[in-house]
Amino acid sequence: MTATTPDHRPLLRERLLNRLDEVGDALHLPVTGRRVPGTIAVAVLAALASLGASVYFVGNHQLSLGYADALAHLTAARQLFDAPAGFSVPPLPTVLLTPFMVSVWLWSSGWGAALLGACCLAATAAAVYRIGARWGLHGLGRLTGVAAVVANPTMLYLHSTALSRPVLIAGMAGCLAGIAHWAATDRLLRPRELALYAGVPGAVAALSGYEGWALVGVGTAYVAIITWHSTRDLRTICREVAGFVAVPVLAVVAWSSASLAAVGDPLAYMAELSTTTPGGPPGLDLGSMGQVALSLTTMNIAVVNTVGFGLVGLAAAGLCVLLPWNRVPRLPGFLALALSTYAYLAVTLILGRVVVLNPANSVEVWNNRHGMPMIIAAALFAAAGVDLAARTLSSRHPRFVAGTQVIVAVVTAGALVAQTLWLAPAPDRRSLVLLEAVTQLSDSAGPRRVAEWLGQNYDGGRIIIDEALPSNNILPLAGLPLREYYLSSSPVTFAAALADPVGHVRWVWATEDPDDRVGRSIAADPAFHSRYRVVYSESGVRLYQRR
Repeated sequence: MTATTPDHRPLLRERLLNRLDEVGDALHLPVTGRRVPGTIAVAVLAALASLGASVYFVGNHQLSLGYADALAHLTAARQLFDAPAGFSVPPLPTVLLTPFMVSVWLWSSGWGAALLGACCLAATAAAVYRIGARWGLHGLGRLTGVAAVVANPTMLYLHSTALSRPVLIAGMAGCLAGIAHWAATDRLLRPRELALYAGVPGAVAALSGYEGWALVGVGTAYVAIITWHSTRDLRTICREVAGFVAVPVLAVVAWSSASLAAVGDPLAYMAELSTTTPGGPPGLDLGSMGQVALSLTTMNIAVVNTVGFGLVGLAAAGLCVLLPWNRVPRLPGFLALALSTYAYLAVTLILGRVVVLNPANSVEVWNNRHGMPMIIAAALFAAAGVDLAARTLSSRHPRFVAGTQVIVAVVTAGALVAQTLWLAPAPDRRSLVLLEAVTQLSDSAGPRRVAEWLGQNYDGGRIIIDEALPSNNILPLAGLPLREYYLSSSPVTFAAALADPVGHVRWVWATEDPDDRVGRSIAADPAFHSRYRVVYSESGVRLYQRR
């Protein structure tokens, strides 16, 4: 007699359906206390979407390694424990990236950065969802905000890279979610609660980009204004403001003090966030600086291209709906707070503190990813507008509630799908962010091939390279542990190897760049070529091996 194995599939199917029903119900549940039902489900779905996109960007095309800045951040993160260069203060995104660099494969393939990006997108989507829930948005409004963030192809690409934008955007979204928690409740949160929910993510944003500084500054004013209208008590205002701003200020002061002690520059860690981009590409006329109209046009193109024309249209429609029909107090001020990022970016572009190039001012593309943080504000405007439109139409036509909900949902989905379908046939040409990545890939194709050849043929003996040069920013592509290199970021050992290469290294990486210290040393040593031979050369890069 044979025993039969019970079939558990119906039970599992029933549990799965029940769980999906619970998630669907959570989208409409009002927020009670600190918990926001549905947050975990949103975070998990966002993380899965990010990882799925990374399969394309990392696994098949290596677009995630296109930006020179991304390669520099990967190297800096790996260097923190693989080949310490002495006491220095890296930016927060680099610190957060370090645990994902524990494996050489995760580092060199770009998957370590993609894992951090998935965590960041999960945090951003969850924060946008919680903001909508805090302000009383129903399921359609909440899902609109989440879909706007998660279904954006440029957003998904950036979260597959080691660029600092994902951490910055997650910090900004988390800070706004904490402020929404504070502003949308009937009681004032205690200062330590405000510090935890808004101050900590505000510190993450402030240590990841100057946009975070602007958000914390405007957020402080918002907290002070709301507290004044609620209490008219100066002591309470000071207490609430201190609760919000204390953690970001202490974090920036601590980071800056350590940086000043280490390298003599309190903001050196902020400069490392964009190691190759502050001044724009060499040899270009950056003519938009100081020209208000041209700067705003440039910024608008960067925002519309990164955020997506469909979402921008929904956000504009949301603004038009909110102006006459909004009845939620404090919400307009909160949305203005989210929009403050645009004002900061416009001012910095006009003053020349940030260089952005696109068809408005150049035939080149450069730094258009600076428009990406605006996706938070656009998603919130769109979500609030969709929710209010659905409610208003349902109240005016109570017999057709389901129909009005479907109409609003179809229009919203159509706008988001339209921008994706427009981008899909040629994402590397229609997305300015991806176009810049492809351009940098093409411009650095020679050094990248040399690095790949080195990784395939290296058989020990150490390598010397002046990695401070942008053209030599290829270390992850070789896939070799950093302990195999003598790097200029470790000046003592680098100088020793440069003075006596035969006694230290078997391999020498040199370029024709006059700033390349290795190349200059070779030119000044007549005996070098009798000891080393060129084994691979391309695009001004020469790889030598000891005879």
